[in-house]
Parts: sequence; C-alpha cells; structure tokens
Amino acid sequence: MRKRIVSILLIVMLFNLVIMPINTVYSEQSDIIWLEEDYDWVNAFSEGLSIIRLDGKYGFIDKMGIEVVSPKYHYLSFFSEGLAIAELNGKWGVINKIEKEVIPFKYDYIDFGYMKNPFGEGLIAVQLDGRWGYLDNTNTE
Repeated sequence: MRKRIVSILLIVMLFNLVIMPINTVYSEQSDIIWLEEDYDWVNAFSEGLSIIRLDGKYGFIDKMGIEVVSPKYHYLSFFSEGLAIAELNGKWGVINKIEKEVIPFKYDYIDFGYMKNPFGEGLIAVQLDGRWGYLDNTNTE
C-alpha cells in the first residue's frame, strides 16, 4: 500500500512538471512568477535577469517579469560583470542591463565561450573582417 501511494505521488508530481506552462519562470527564491506575455522560451536567472524568447528574438526580463531588454536580438549571452554579448542584424556587440550599447554592433563574431563568464580576465575575443583580436569591457582593442 505504501509503495502504491508513493508511486501515485511521484506520477502526480511528474505530471505537474510536464504540463507546467511555458510562461512560468522560477526565481532564485523558488517563487513562481506568472508572466503576462506568452514567451516562446525562458531561461534561469543570472545577475537578476532571465533570457526570454518571443517570436524567435531574445531579450531579458527581471524577477518581476518586466522586460528590461526588449526581445529584438538574434542571440544573447547571460550577463557577466553587468554585460551581455548580443547579435543584431548579423553583427555582434555588447549591451549593459539598461540596453545601452557598450561595444558597438560591428563585429562579425564575438566568442562568448559557451559559459556564463565570457569576460574572463577582462577580455573577449572578437572577429572583424576575418581577423581575430581582443577587447576589454571598455571597448579598447
């Protein structure tokens, strides 16, 4: 009997996870934030913001579910040291948390290293006209 109850509880818990709506985001405090917008996809929070996707474009929301970076980018990295790498119209640049362009969208590619800290040791690798180089977070080449 006890096995049966445990099995039923596990099935109910798994069922609830499977049917969880896509517009649900979890904050670090384990509270559920119900979003008014029906996003295509949401991600975990990093530096207080979560990457969202709407109609194939990426942006950020805060822990209240408010868009702080509009979903207009083709790619966004997590924030690292207050900065995020972004792709817009085929060019790469860097924005801050208020969507100000810190490094202009002129690069063919910016290597984000597939990790949460693309500005490791204060430098990022950039490609422009087939040549590679490094930028610091103040846009100094």
